[in-house]
Amino acid sequence: MKKIVFLLMGGLIVLSSTAVQAQSGMAFLKIGVGTRAAAMGEAQAVAGGSSASTYWNPAGLSQMEKGELMFVHNAWIQDISHEFLGAAFQTGTHHWGLALTTADIAGIERRTGPSDEPLGTISASNFSAAVSYARQLIPMLHVGVTAKYVYEHIYTETAHGLAFDLGLLSAPLANTGIQLALAVQNVGFTSELNTEAIDLPEIIRFGAAVNDLDILPFGVVSGEVDLVQIQNEDIHVNIGAEMVVEKILALRAGYQTGYADKGLGAGLGLFLKNLEFGYAYTPFSSNLGDSHRFSASWQF
Repeated sequence: MKKIVFLLMGGLIVLSSTAVQAQSGMAFLKIGVGTRAAAMGEAQAVAGGSSASTYWNPAGLSQMEKGELMFVHNAWIQDISHEFLGAAFQTGTHHWGLALTTADIAGIERRTGPSDEPLGTISASNFSAAVSYARQLIPMLHVGVTAKYVYEHIYTETAHGLAFDLGLLSAPLANTGIQLALAVQNVGFTSELNTEAIDLPEIIRFGAAVNDLDILPFGVVSGEVDLVQIQNEDIHVNIGAEMVVEKILALRAGYQTGYADKGLGAGLGLFLKNLEFGYAYTPFSSNLGDSHRFSASWQF
């Protein structure tokens, strides 16, 4: 079984390796969702069990034992507003996810050439609607797929398309508790934007994680390391950790390598029966501002 897991993961990497080549559009698809993810340095290829798996790795939905409804507000850099609404539920051995994502940018200066003053301002809006499916394929392997409609509007120009995410997730490996995961995101096509063909920002994520280590007298610890290849970028290493105290409070921190303007992330989560509230903070340099994410989720 272990050989099957590694062969499938390796095959998915080979099939997707030719995708990371050209210029891309739909940049909002690179903005991660969820306060847990942001606080843990976006090391989330393995860490499933929430509606945010519809973004990071659809195979993670198969780890959910309850249904969930999640909303995330992201006050991102440069006054960009990024919203996520996700739902997850189960029918027998089949796990499903639904997600809506928007990103709006206002106050973009409009110019037709070099000038002291802009001609005015324009706005841009982006939208994604996704459906995910996941299930346990064999005892050692979970699989998942997401299909999503994507839309981008800038000034008077629009583009739309269809994208797919594919994900694999192993069960905890014997005697180690380590889980492995592979996700390939945004494989698809779009229409032209102002007569220019654009490519989706394809992403490959490979992660290893250990979850719920009972090594503290007052809580459990989880940690993950991901290797992330984003189209036209060097490989990033994302590292994240979480400590859950008395099943009430989660303390989270993470770090991302290879970015010029960001690295650290931190945040917390509060659990109240079937409700969870989260917050994550990501500072940016170069006067870009900071990102503040807020989330609320309900398990049913």
